[in-house]
Amino acid sequence: MQKCMVLKYRGTLSTTRYFFQMFFALAISIIINLRSPSSWALESDYQTVFGHIVRFVISGFFAVLVSSIANIYLFSKIKVLMKGKKFWVRNLIASASGGLILVFIIVSFGYSSVLNFKQMLNMFFSIYIFEFLYSCLLIWPSWKMSTFLKRMERIDVYDHDLNINHFFK
Repeated sequence: MQKCMVLKYRGTLSTTRYFFQMFFALAISIIINLRSPSSWALESDYQTVFGHIVRFVISGFFAVLVSSIANIYLFSKIKVLMKGKKFWVRNLIASASGGLILVFIIVSFGYSSVLNFKQMLNMFFSIYIFEFLYSCLLIWPSWKMSTFLKRMERIDVYDHDLNINHFFK
């Protein structure tokens, strides 16, 4: 019962967060398209920076959704294959794959109308390298936290029959 309440609360927070992100993006889009005083010379700069914000928010939403599901699925499947051993390998493979999907979706859909292919490729590799290094740096703390929680809660879950498809059970 308690676990269901936590998941329900987390879902509500995620939904609320994305609602307000979209609300902010729409508000910014409306505001930057309003008439500005004739003395204001920075209108084109604001359009350059904020003109595609709705597209960025939508691509970010789908990127996080798809990459999170992929990350969880890979981590669970690799855990079963490796019989629960080598947490750092599982974490690195799942995080690297999830990060790859995240960056690909964001760069492909969020920036395709703003950047040319070479710029998008440069942006993709720049962001992905940072994402990968970030994952590598956090492997040790996440391993320690996972070990601590397994010992405290005395559980170690193996998702043998993991079904991430919520539409067909």
